Amino acid sequence: MRRFLQGTLRHTEGLGRPDLTLFAVTLILLGVGLIMVYSSSAVIADEKFGSSSFFMKKQLMRALIGIMAMAFFASIDYRVLRIFSKPAFAISIILLASLLIPGAGVEKIHGTRGWRHFGFFQLQPAEISRVALLMVLSTILCKSETRIESFKKGFLPCILLVGVVVGLIIRQPDLGSAAAIALAAGAVLFVAGSKPWHLGLVAVASVGGAALTIKPYQLARLTSFIQGGSDLLEKGWQLKQSLISLGSGGLIGRGLGQGIQKFHFLPELHTDFIFSIIGEEVGLVGTSIVLLLFLVWVVRGFAIASKAPDRFGFLLASSLTFGVMAYVVLNIAVATGLAPTTGLPLPFISYGGSALTMNLAATGMILSVSRVSSGRVRGKSFG
Repeated sequence: MRRFLQGTLRHTEGLGRPDLTLFAVTLILLGVGLIMVYSSSAVIADEKFGSSSFFMKKQLMRALIGIMAMAFFASIDYRVLRIFSKPAFAISIILLASLLIPGAGVEKIHGTRGWRHFGFFQLQPAEISRVALLMVLSTILCKSETRIESFKKGFLPCILLVGVVVGLIIRQPDLGSAAAIALAAGAVLFVAGSKPWHLGLVAVASVGGAALTIKPYQLARLTSFIQGGSDLLEKGWQLKQSLISLGSGGLIGRGLGQGIQKFHFLPELHTDFIFSIIGEEVGLVGTSIVLLLFLVWVVRGFAIASKAPDRFGFLLASSLTFGVMAYVVLNIAVATGLAPTTGLPLPFISYGGSALTMNLAATGMILSVSRVSSGRVRGKSFG
């Protein structure tokens, strides 16, 4: 291990140039996020804290921390992550499990025990576990292309790791994050060579398990979704207001900062439903641009994975891209009424610390894969 670490770090100076398209799109999405966080939260921030820019300033500080994390991971050879993936995963499990222990430091928001305080800052362990899980799966799956085809020796150990993470997150309870992480993990297992019927079996079992553990309020949301949000004044309120917000924006929107949903009509508008505010204020044109930016981000992520110099790089870049894509798809599906209401941030744009930092850290890892690939193309040696 020591020899591998020293050898990997020794080649850091020989890394090539990072993928500038992915880097630029990430910064643009961050900029869009800062503008929309300010616009969507100005009213509630002024009422609660006496400053319309309260949430925007906090988001800016978190973005700077995230950018530093992105720069750090982009500056190292991604292969060193194979050493730290298992310890990182173990730490993430400890953090997740600690949320189930009653006591100081655990914050419960909207019925979910998903945040732990550490002095002057707080963490959302589910976000950390998402990246750590994808890292450790990439580490395990890179060792053999054929082993994963075996249910007992390859697939089962991986799915047990996924089950531990998803199970602990469901206990918070946070079905949205659990579903997004399960989708990302399932995708990377598929591209790694898992048999489809293995994944199908687990999917059926997971749905059955979720049905047995679903909470009354979650069942009410699901029922409301199936019934088309008929309970307008109760569980269907957020969806109806979200659709009103999107629809009222028309082609070019009411104008940046001119939305009316921020006046206590749409709850969680600067976090879970920020896409709806984008639609209201900058219209179909604005939402289309955001979707295009995410499409470019995902395409570049998979392109970098396809050019990775080894199986670990391919799986790491693929899995992290799947991880961001799952959150984007589910968040927008909820905002547009294509999925039951659940609390998931829109990557790089929604207000939030842990999600933003971990998404930027994941971007840095993908950029590191692109730098190693670029270095190889330029003739550098990474043996």
